[in-house]
This record gives sequence, structure tokens and C-alpha cells, in this order.
Amino acid sequence: MLSALIFQTLSFETQNRSKKNILYLLTLLCNVMALLSKINALTFFMVLITHQIFYPFLKKKTMAAPIP
Repeated sequence: MLSALIFQTLSFETQNRSKKNILYLLTLLCNVMALLSKINALTFFMVLITHQIFYPFLKKKTMAAPIP
């Protein structure tokens, strides 16, 4: 499951389209393999979706507005 998260992060950072597609396929392959090995990997899809949503915010060093 960690390898899927690493592949997803690398696919966000790369600019090459073919490399991005390969990394995306590796992410999906790692997810399928994790699902076949244990059932608690089912919740990992939510982790990947959350990572995809909040990755631009994690990449920034400073926040636009402070949280009160």
C-alpha cells in the first residue's frame, strides 16, 4: 500500500505524460494486489483519494491564510 502512495506522489510530480501514465498504472496495480492480499486495503482507496485532493496544499510551504 505504501508503494501505491509513493507511485501516486511520483506521478503528481512528473511532467512527462508517458511516465505519468506508467506510474498511474503501477498505482492501480499495487492497489489491486493489496486488495487481493487483505481486505483492510479497501479503505486505502480513500487514503489515495484524500492524498490526491490535498496534495497541492501539502506541496506549499506556507498557507495562504492562517487557520483560526
